[in-house]
Amino acid sequence: MFGSTWLLGLLAQYLIVAGTPFPPLEIGQERLLRVLSEVVTGPARGQLLALHLDAALPTHLSEAAMWSLRLTPHLTLNMHNTTRDSTHQAVSLLRYKRPLHILVWYTPLPEVLQALCYQWKPFNLLLLSLGPTSATSLLREQALHTVENVVSLELLPAVGNNSDLIGVFTLFPFSMDPITFLGHWERSIFGSWKALFPDRFPTLEGYTFHILSWLNDPPAFYGDASKPRGFSKTILEVLAAKINFTYTLTFEPPDLKWGSIENGSWIGILGMMARKEQNFSINLFTPTFERGQVFDPSVTTWVDTLSVFLQSPQQLPKWLSIFQPLSLFVVASLALITAIASASQALKGALVGQSMPSLPRAPMERVLLAVWLLCCLVFSAAYTSNLVGILTRPGYSRRLYTLQELVDSHHRIAVVDNGGFLAQELQTTQDPTLGSLRSKIDLFSLDDAVAALRQGSHAIIKLYSYLTLELYDYVEDDEWYAMKQDVRGAPSVWYFPKQTPWKYKFDKIILQLTWSGVIQHWQKVEVEAYKKYIKKRSNKRRGLREESRSPQALTLAHLEGVFYMVGFAWTISGFILLLEILKHRYRGHFVRRRC
Repeated sequence: MFGSTWLLGLLAQYLIVAGTPFPPLEIGQERLLRVLSEVVTGPARGQLLALHLDAALPTHLSEAAMWSLRLTPHLTLNMHNTTRDSTHQAVSLLRYKRPLHILVWYTPLPEVLQALCYQWKPFNLLLLSLGPTSATSLLREQALHTVENVVSLELLPAVGNNSDLIGVFTLFPFSMDPITFLGHWERSIFGSWKALFPDRFPTLEGYTFHILSWLNDPPAFYGDASKPRGFSKTILEVLAAKINFTYTLTFEPPDLKWGSIENGSWIGILGMMARKEQNFSINLFTPTFERGQVFDPSVTTWVDTLSVFLQSPQQLPKWLSIFQPLSLFVVASLALITAIASASQALKGALVGQSMPSLPRAPMERVLLAVWLLCCLVFSAAYTSNLVGILTRPGYSRRLYTLQELVDSHHRIAVVDNGGFLAQELQTTQDPTLGSLRSKIDLFSLDDAVAALRQGSHAIIKLYSYLTLELYDYVEDDEWYAMKQDVRGAPSVWYFPKQTPWKYKFDKIILQLTWSGVIQHWQKVEVEAYKKYIKKRSNKRRGLREESRSPQALTLAHLEGVFYMVGFAWTISGFILLLEILKHRYRGHFVRRRC
């Protein structure tokens, strides 16, 4: 503990050396500075410090305030001469450090507090008034509603023999009486960070939040306005019960957009939040750099994937079913082996199935014949099995598997133009493969994008869980497929206004629900519930589709390829027969001419 004699002595030495006669400190001022030294060496020990000095503070008090922190590393800022550029650099340096900002002022003014909160956006703030005016009333200022931890140290009026008591005050924003007296300063009582900066949001005291959301986000938030549901809605209900708040819901933004920048302004749900028209949203957003500059994301509530959706390949002509079990490599190999075997007079009869009086005499020829017959047995069994499978299940052309195949294909990219992040993501990505898709992007509404998908001209890129459920309302499951290679993983978060001090209460509960697996369970439940909801909403249309998908019996068209094969074999056989007839007819003529 720093004694008053020690502090005044050191200050006097400093002032003598400086050669400037300054008035001595008052007892209350000296006591406040001593408490400040105890704070930075006690509960704030090891914390990064930023000292802000009020422009109205006399020079000797400024010097004394800096002297009280001389043994503690800190950044000293004079609020009346700090340039905007230097402030911006310092803010960038301390953005992720969450320092303790100490505001020492002589004349507490709302403008000073507003300037500090606007420029620095502090998480932790300690207020200290060395002037004759109390600063406790300024704890009610709206600017402090963005600060997570705030404490004001005040010299209390003399009571009996105690003339230098220092009171510790804080703000509980949701309480009936927000300004709360925590007690008289004693290092033994306020020796820890949590003791000096208690939780200011133990409960939200039944506060009513106005939540802007869009009933177009299955399985997170969907349904009718009279009965909304989704796992985000369930999380909200748990939060409301846990930390005691109520809420109202708005079910769609006026411009029917999610949230992006257009003409320099935010639109959609995030636009209304930026204009402070609503408190926060429970829809799932993918974090982006631009959004993070203006809004605060919650912890991850769900991890999705950004996937590519394409129309399922068209069914191949039924007559090709006879050839599907054979790949081009197998056909070429069989033709080559047959040609080689035909060159051997001893083997060609057995290999092509013609009768011969005896087996080959050479051991190697017999081994080759045995292997050949075994291969024929395996080949015929495999061909027959595959043919049965193909006849009972229609064949389709090859699907696309990688993003590079998508780039090389004829498909264009359909992006739903609803104020999401995807169009800008594809325009600014550094990935060369994704960058090559830029020239293929077309903006559509969801209805038009699905229509383009069904025509086979476009592929849709969108979040997997969202679009799979939306497609369920438009097309059957076998009419589309998701490409195996995803564009990237996509964590989903809620968004809050920047510097929301009570957001950490939401984050803590959401993390508990995630780690326990509860949110994953709710998500699965809502997926099935949404499918039933859509089925009930469009039962007539889906019933007609079911009729068209009833099992079909095998017809002659399924075996059309057999007749093509027989015709081809007859053509080749007739050609060979013709050659043999010509050979036998003109054989003698060629022999005579040779002689």
